[in-house]
This record gives sequence, C-alpha cells and structure tokens, in this order.
Amino acid sequence: MSRTWSCAVVVVLVAAGLASAPLDAVAAEKKKKTPKQGQQSKHGQPPKQADPAKPTPDAAPAKPPATPPVPVAPPAPVTVAASTAVEVPVYLRKHSVNGSFAGVRLFDYGVNYQWMFAPGHALLGELTWTYSDSEDSGRTMAVGAQAGYRFYFSRTQEGYFTGLLAGWDTGTTEAISSSTATVSTDLGPSSMTVTRRFQLPNSRWRVTAQLGRRWIIGPGLNLTARVGIGPGKRKFARGGDPVADRMAEDIEAIINFLPISLDAETSVGWVF
Repeated sequence: MSRTWSCAVVVVLVAAGLASAPLDAVAAEKKKKTPKQGQQSKHGQPPKQADPAKPTPDAAPAKPPATPPVPVAPPAPVTVAASTAVEVPVYLRKHSVNGSFAGVRLFDYGVNYQWMFAPGHALLGELTWTYSDSEDSGRTMAVGAQAGYRFYFSRTQEGYFTGLLAGWDTGTTEAISSSTATVSTDLGPSSMTVTRRFQLPNSRWRVTAQLGRRWIIGPGLNLTARVGIGPGKRKFARGGDPVADRMAEDIEAIINFLPISLDAETSVGWVF
C-alpha cells in the first residue's frame, strides 16, 4: 500500500517539472536579451534604446499627419464686355452745318450751324456774304451775321419748321452819278457827260420770321430751303462830298420807304 502511494507522488512531481520547463526556458531567454542597467554589449557599446518614433510590432499604426489645406485662389473678376453703342437715327441727331447759295443771281451766300438742344427746338447761327456788280447800279458788298431760333413740327431734324432770326450786316454800295455839261469848242458849244462813282458805307439791322422745310437724304445729307420777312432798316454814312451825301440820302429814303427786309436760304449740308 505504501509503495503504491510513493509511485503516485513521483508521477505527479515529474509531470509538474515537465510543465514548468518551457516557462523557465522562455524566462531565461528574455533575461539574456535584456541587459542590465549599465551593462555593455559585446563590442563595448551601450545597448541601443528603442526609438519611440518607430512603431513597435505590437503597437497600433500611427495616423498620418493631417495635410494642411491648399489655399484656393479667389475667382477671377468677371469682365463684362461693353455693349456696342446704338447708332442714333440720322433724323434724331443734334447738329448740322449748311452752306447756303440762296439767290445765286443776287450773289447772297452764307454758312450756318444748327444745334437741336431738345426735340423740335433748335438754335441757329449764320454768317452771310453779299456781293453784286452791275454796270448800271454799281458794286455792292456786305458781310453780316444772324442768330435765331427754329421749331420743327416733326420734333426731328427733318420736316417743316418756323423760326425767328435777328441779324446785322455792314458794307459798301457804289453809287453812280452822271451829269451833262456844255462846253465851248472851236466848232461851237458842245455837250459832255460826266460820270462819277461813289462808295457809300452803310449798315443794316433786320428781324425776320422764317418758314422752311428740310429734307434728309442718306446717311446725313440734307437740303434746306427757307424764306423770311420782317422789319429792317439800312443806314448810309455821310462824308464831305455834297454830291455823295445827296445820293446817300436819296438811296436811304428809297430803301427805307418800306422798312421791310427779306431773307432766303437754299442750302446743302450735313447732319451729325
């Protein structure tokens, strides 16, 4: 009986020793690998310390550093192309320049400028030049200026218009004086005609009411015609010659008998 219990105890002790042998081998292996504090390696160098930056096989993988946001450029300003200017119809344009050859037989010329400052309402300025030369009545020359207002019934540059012009001009009028004188000759008395020419300075003012019509052709060509009538008076200067002064007085009385001034325009121009 006692021998049987002895055999059982021996079997248990052997089994316990075999079970603890692997654990003792693992512990011994770890002890060999971990040097003591201050212990040096085989080559005399201190043992290497584990790099904390390097992850251990058992540690969880570190997250990569966050990428900084890429700056986004602001959107480029939107450039709006300027719209093409709409061309104003020719009859709605504001300005015009015309050359007048009214009364070619009377040699009465002029150039005028018109500004339409509001629909149908226009201001006009004009320079005039008059020249005539006749064997019977002599030579006449004058320069002048006029300014006034026009109203177009169509409210545009084309159509019928009315208005008012005030003007002044100055110049000279040649007067011819002929007289017959009797002279004595060897054959007896004989008559002789004496002709004298005088240049009589004069000036005139006038205010005329206007009525006219304008036509526009193509891109800006215009034809304009007008007539005007109103009060006016011409004044002749006096000199020292009694014959010339008497002639100036006679001509002035005839012209101013009806103090009426006439005006006309037949012109070609451009509207812009």
